[in-house]
Amino acid sequence: MLRRSGRAALASIPALALLFAFVRLGRGGFSHFDRLGWQELAAVLGLLVALARSSFTRLKRSSLGAPQRFRADLELGGALIALTYAVVAVAGEPVYPLVYLLVACLVSFLPRSSGFTLVGVAMVFDALLTFSARGARPTTFLAHGAFLILFAGAYHAVLATRLQMARRAESDAVRNRLREVEEQARTFRLISSGTQESFPGVQDQEKWLMAAVKEIEGAVGTALEIGEQALHSHTCAALLLTSDDRHLKLHDCRSASDRVQRDRIPASEGLLGGVIKRGAPVRIASASPLNAGHYEPGAPPIHALLAVPIMESSGRVRGVVLADRLAHEPFTEGDEKLLGTLASEVLRAIEVERVMTYIRKTRDEKDRFFRAIEELNRAGAPDQVFVAVLESARQLAGLDFCAVTLVSEQDGQRVHRVARLSGVSSPGKALEGKTFPDNNGLVSNVVRYGAPLPGRELRAMDRPVVFDDDTVLRGLGALKIFPLTAGDRILGTLVAGSRKKGPLDSDVLRMLEVLALQAGQAVLRAQLFEQMERMATTDGLTGLFNHRT
Repeated sequence: MLRRSGRAALASIPALALLFAFVRLGRGGFSHFDRLGWQELAAVLGLLVALARSSFTRLKRSSLGAPQRFRADLELGGALIALTYAVVAVAGEPVYPLVYLLVACLVSFLPRSSGFTLVGVAMVFDALLTFSARGARPTTFLAHGAFLILFAGAYHAVLATRLQMARRAESDAVRNRLREVEEQARTFRLISSGTQESFPGVQDQEKWLMAAVKEIEGAVGTALEIGEQALHSHTCAALLLTSDDRHLKLHDCRSASDRVQRDRIPASEGLLGGVIKRGAPVRIASASPLNAGHYEPGAPPIHALLAVPIMESSGRVRGVVLADRLAHEPFTEGDEKLLGTLASEVLRAIEVERVMTYIRKTRDEKDRFFRAIEELNRAGAPDQVFVAVLESARQLAGLDFCAVTLVSEQDGQRVHRVARLSGVSSPGKALEGKTFPDNNGLVSNVVRYGAPLPGRELRAMDRPVVFDDDTVLRGLGALKIFPLTAGDRILGTLVAGSRKKGPLDSDVLRMLEVLALQAGQAVLRAQLFEQMERMATTDGLTGLFNHRT
């Protein structure tokens, strides 16, 4: 009980000190330095104690990671405002700009609600100080209030703009770093060139890519340091082929020169182009300056060069590791073997991370596939099945367009209906719910023959008819339509389309085929359940609800 009372007393110190200082200012206290008495001294000491307590509380909550309280902001700002107005009352109007400076700081560094509340507190103190003086003019208070609001608003706007610019710069820096990491990952062949996959969990994929690139960079850096020390080279560098295999780009180097070429070098020209074409090491020493293209203009001339290709077991060259010397000191055969070993270590690091990336990608794909099957098994109503099929298909294959069609018999003729679609493609949502008769389109042929179509790439076809002649899907670079089968019945189709040029991956096609098979079973179960529910609730003769319903 005593402890609780003590805490309450400590918590009330800032408010009491602020109130006491307010009263003293209102009664003419702090009017002159020679007239300061024990009451003014007590008010200042109370404000200092309140300021110390509020600062200690804020530091404690910051160390714990807890958010600051609105009351704590008011206690700290109120104590500072009261002390500042006490100084203004003693020193006079020349020091009044201290109030503007304090208000600007409070608005800048405290939350918006706290900052502008303290602006109101400052205006209350200003009104008290202005109207308690003899010969007070309302225009003085209005001028002070206008400047307070102007300073507060201006500083808040400037700070908000600066913060927005800082956040944008930070976001751009992160985006550029991720773009750089992605480009390096393509160079290392951790991801295939030209893919623009957008799956859920992209952040996890970026983390894996970042970790893989870091591992490779560490391995390359270690190899270059060994080469520099062992070969006593002026520069020891690793240049890798870009994802289009047309250029060499410096990945990392250990050099005494700051003129190493950072831009791309044509992979089919010069000494390094010869290493790429022949896939064999090159050792050159000459009294005349050598030009391999890996230096900018103005670099000191080199007179000895050793370049070794980074070559896969299949014979495909992925880059070059080189070392050079300024002096005319030819590299030996032993130097060539050492640099070849370092190139093999660089390739081994890339291959290990490539395999690990493939394993992680395969594992993630399998996880998504099993989750998709689980979602289909949980779906009960037909609409739930359609949603589960479309979401699962888009997650598995990164599809830009996906649709489910159902087939039925009407007057002895097959009729197809677009039950549900997802993605952006002309004619868009207007296609959902549309019915069309049996024709020579791909959907009708899939139902007719029970096999996935088309059997060739979409760009090799003149004008593929997917649904009917009146419906045109634009912007798709790849398309595959799978039958929804249940036993010996074909219930409809799963239409999968992508804007990515070229055919869909074979593993993705296999998963979509199994998904379509499971979807057919799920659609049949949902239809049977719907039929049983209708039979249980309606009269078979009249079609009306039965007595039990």
